[in-house]
Amino acid sequence: MTVAVDDLIYRDVAVRDAVLKLQASRGDDVVHTINHAADHEERDHRRNRRQENADKNQINIKIGTVASENAPVSKALLKMKEELEEKSNGRFYVQIYFGGQLGGEQEMLELTRVGDIEMVTS
Repeated sequence: MTVAVDDLIYRDVAVRDAVLKLQASRGDDVVHTINHAADHEERDHRRNRRQENADKNQINIKIGTVASENAPVSKALLKMKEELEEKSNGRFYVQIYFGGQLGGEQEMLELTRVGDIEMVTS
């Protein structure tokens, strides 16, 4: 007896393999072609797990400055943000708060001391 299983979609490759093994142990001749839908689903599942792990490993850097967005120091911060995010392939995510959005220099220094932000410029 020939049993085709490639029209079935298994959520887990191990389940699919167990079914094939069971059918083979019963003496069935199993004709199996690669189940592209199941393989794609498994690949997508692995990709999602990698992305979730990457999200957990992402480093967020918060920077506060009293300078306006057009100030030279702010332009340097924006360039640093661009370089960090690009060269780390998204592992670093930089948020810049311009114009004293987080408070004055003393308040932002305190935020740095307690770990709420990572960097402050004047």
